[in-house]
Amino acid sequence: MRLENEGASDATMIYLRKHLDLGSISNSDGEIDFDTLKRLEKNGASNATMCYLRPLHLDLNSKSNLKCLEEEGTSDSTMEHLRTHLDLLGISVGYLEKQLMKEVTDAKLDESSKIYELEDLADLEIGCLVRRKGANVVCPIDGEIGAAYVHSISDPNAVGRAEVMLSYTWGYTIGDIIDTLKVYCEKIGKSPDEVYVWICFLCVNQHRVVAMRRKGENISFVIFRAVFNSRVTRIGHILAMMAPWEEPGYLTRVWCVFEIFTAQTNSCTITITMPSKERTRFI
Repeated sequence: MRLENEGASDATMIYLRKHLDLGSISNSDGEIDFDTLKRLEKNGASNATMCYLRPLHLDLNSKSNLKCLEEEGTSDSTMEHLRTHLDLLGISVGYLEKQLMKEVTDAKLDESSKIYELEDLADLEIGCLVRRKGANVVCPIDGEIGAAYVHSISDPNAVGRAEVMLSYTWGYTIGDIIDTLKVYCEKIGKSPDEVYVWICFLCVNQHRVVAMRRKGENISFVIFRAVFNSRVTRIGHILAMMAPWEEPGYLTRVWCVFEIFTAQTNSCTITITMPSKERTRFI
């Protein structure tokens, strides 16, 4: 049974077996029909069941983005579950190593390219790698054209609930970042394909950031702090990337220091890490 193999809880499976013909609820692409989902919720499916089914088996980038779901009467509690799910999606380290690096190469960049070269927010046109990825994708959160990179990935196995947040600077190179994440995967004994990481330049909708800049607007620090505090607390673990080891750029950035302070204040796990070449130099 596909749902069960993918990790649906016992309670979810019991409910579905009781109320549905499990052989007919999903199409050949593994997506559950939207009308079926509406019927499940109407018939009393739990928030946990709905939270599991909607994001994993419904194309939220099409007709059923969160804005549409809310307008169609989806319950407040289910909407909150879905917003949390989308907000905490991370990208697998394996995808970053293979697909993102391919996109970097295709863009005439390389491992030494810094993050602000992949996504230059001073460029108000869609000329950067990250925004190009989601330029024609409907954002599943607000229903408008232009989605975050993480919400523009078509491979369902490349995206999942983030287990760790990378804390870094945009002055680091993409090669060092991916190497650092691979070192972390090796340390915890997991395949890069199984580790999902939340990274701001890929997981924040940069289209909306640039749209605000065009209007001369900025998000207030109070709002920014509240959003970050909520996110880091829910993920519960940050990787603080230090490079070069003798004079980390990380420690020169106020925002980075704020991130690690927030994680510490909220009793989150903090892992200090660095690229393998820096670790070699350090030892």
